[in-house]
Amino acid sequence: MKERLIMFLEKENISATNLADNIGVQRSSISHILSGRNNPSFDFIYKFLNKYEYINAEWLITGKGNMYKQEQKVTNNIQEKEQNLFKEDSSYAETSAEKKSHEPVNIKFQENDVRNNEERKVTNVNKIEKIVYFYKNGTFREYNPSE
Repeated sequence: MKERLIMFLEKENISATNLADNIGVQRSSISHILSGRNNPSFDFIYKFLNKYEYINAEWLITGKGNMYKQEQKVTNNIQEKEQNLFKEDSSYAETSAEKKSHEPVNIKFQENDVRNNEERKVTNVNKIEKIVYFYKNGTFREYNPSE
């Protein structure tokens, strides 16, 4: 199990100290597990899996299966959602008022603004340039619809 904990720490980019703090165990207990001196206790495994719910318990304990729960299913769901996101939907059709909103708008700044009451022209452009998915494990994924 020591090897899988090391793999988890590397993949998640988490230090042993942060892991101990995140799951509420002594830092020395992580050190002892990673050095091979001690095996993880039930309490350690419970706290770890409770904090990192997306980790496959069978993988952690036995090494069987994927590190992450439903890894393939999650990837497929993300791809499906990305495809559905850009399908034509009449509920998102622009109204004539929204079409007019593409015209420049004059904005006056407050007196305490550095520009001190300067006027600016702002043009609303309703094109999506990039979508970024942020995951609880600290990773992210970018999607560029123009590509």
